[in-house]
Amino acid sequence: MELMALIDMLEEVVDNSPKMLLSSKVLINKNQMFDLIKEIRIKLPDEIKKAEWVNDKRDNIINEARIEAENMIKSAEEKFNELVRECEVTRVANENAQLIINSAREYAKELRLGAKEYVEIMLLETEKKLNDSLERLHSDMKQM
Repeated sequence: MELMALIDMLEEVVDNSPKMLLSSKVLINKNQMFDLIKEIRIKLPDEIKKAEWVNDKRDNIINEARIEAENMIKSAEEKFNELVRECEVTRVANENAQLIINSAREYAKELRLGAKEYVEIMLLETEKKLNDSLERLHSDMKQM
C-alpha cells in the first residue's frame, strides 16, 4: 500500500529529526513534511477508490452467485418436469428432482454467504487500514 509507505516515511522523518535540547520536541524540515502530506492527500483518493472497487466486486460476486443459483434452480426444475413427464417411475422422479432442487438451493445459499463473507472481510480490512492510516496522520499532525 503506497499510502502506508508514505505514512511510514512521515513517521521516519519525525523519528529521525533532531531533538531540541531538554525537550521531547523535534525540529522538522517543513518542506519535507509538507511534501509527504501532499503525497498522502494525492494517494488517499486512490485508497478510497480501491475500497469502492472491493465493494463493487462484492456486489458483482453476489449477483453472479444469485444468477448462478437461479440458473441451477431453473435447471433442476426443468429436470424435475422432464422426469415427471416420462412417468416411468413418478415417485422416484419426484424424489430425485426435489433432492436436486434442494441441493441447488443449498449450494446457491452457500455461494451467496461465502461471497458475502469474503467481501465483508475485505471491506473490514480495508476500512481498518484506512482508519489506522487516518489515525496516524492525525496523530502526526497533532504532534507537528
